Amino acid sequence: MRRHSCFKTVCLSPTPQSCTEDTLNPLVLRVNYTLTGLPIANTRNLRPILSQDSPQNTSYELHFEKNCGTDSVCEDKLQMSFNFSGLATLVVGLTPELNITVHIQNSGEDSYSTVIHFRSPQALSYRKVALLQAVFVATFDVAPDADLGDRLQVTGNAHSENGLPMTPAMSHHAELPIKYAIYVIVTSTESSTKYVNFSAGQEGASQSVVHRYEVKNLRERSIPVSLTLQFPVKLNGIRIWDPTHVALPETPQLVQCTKEELSPHNKDFVKQMKERPLLDCSVAVCQKVSCSISSLRRQQPLEFTIKGNVSFAWLSQTQQQKVTLLSTAKIEYNQAKYTQKEGFTEQQVQTVVERIEVYNYLPMIIGASVGGLILLALITAALYKLGFFKRQYKQMMEKPVDEDTGGDGASQTCNTPNQ
Repeated sequence: MRRHSCFKTVCLSPTPQSCTEDTLNPLVLRVNYTLTGLPIANTRNLRPILSQDSPQNTSYELHFEKNCGTDSVCEDKLQMSFNFSGLATLVVGLTPELNITVHIQNSGEDSYSTVIHFRSPQALSYRKVALLQAVFVATFDVAPDADLGDRLQVTGNAHSENGLPMTPAMSHHAELPIKYAIYVIVTSTESSTKYVNFSAGQEGASQSVVHRYEVKNLRERSIPVSLTLQFPVKLNGIRIWDPTHVALPETPQLVQCTKEELSPHNKDFVKQMKERPLLDCSVAVCQKVSCSISSLRRQQPLEFTIKGNVSFAWLSQTQQQKVTLLSTAKIEYNQAKYTQKEGFTEQQVQTVVERIEVYNYLPMIIGASVGGLILLALITAALYKLGFFKRQYKQMMEKPVDEDTGGDGASQTCNTPNQ
């Protein structure tokens, strides 16, 4: 038999057991006696003794009166039902305990030593009972690694010491859908290529680009999952990325992959990339790699690598200088069986591809030099037309000779006497 098909029975009393015994069990009266004989004069002071075979104690039960009518037979009419206290789905691993709210009533004569038996899977361990007048709550602990199938089945039966036959109203069966809590994530590694560039005129060149993803299971339960990788390979018929190497984990018994091409749903990629320069599967033909992982274990991450040469001939079609190349990875699992509150089931890796313009500064240098010479000639011509050079020449011609030939430069004046 499968593990989740094994059941156990838990016996519960609607009232505390000690209280039931005190109020319903008969009173036990016990008498202990001994014999102390006195001397008898006419028998030479012999003393009577108690025979060793005689009992030295006795007991008697005093029963409580039961209100069972004139026939002294108590005919109870038990009715029992229960629910899972508002719980819609039992999530193994997230729900630590299961509360079962039990309703029981008796519409007949007094019912004595009433007991309820629960039949439940072995993975549920009985914890406590909380009495709420005619209703009580039975709590069961749920093992986080329990395997309970897809539905929890619990059966409850009520009976008493009155000895009457079982009726349908004294039994109740309920089922609860079951899911298992998981926590699987996919992340990108730091070794992925972040940026590549090329110069104008090198459109025929290519560079190696690597995108790496890692799939992890952060819980104890090993589960089957699937990973889908998508990345662009063609734009308008021109090769973008040539993933000659899509590295998979070296565990062929755990991972099986298939490949297919996806066509873009938006043909006007120029307009879309003008608004958002992102090269993804909405504008480019993509390759889709679907991998089925039969069992993803804890502390055993699996790495998936997309590696290939990215060419640059396609970039001119986008009319953009800089475009972001995008790949995606997505984890999927059986949502009817498993549930995950946290996110991180999708991840992206982006690589910026940029076209760099290389400028030739020689024409600029030559032009600046020629322009400087022309400007100097224009300034010289303007000064000549304004007579700047003529005034300087006239001043030099009118300057005294001694100013030019004086030994120490001192000025001397000769006065001729009047004759």
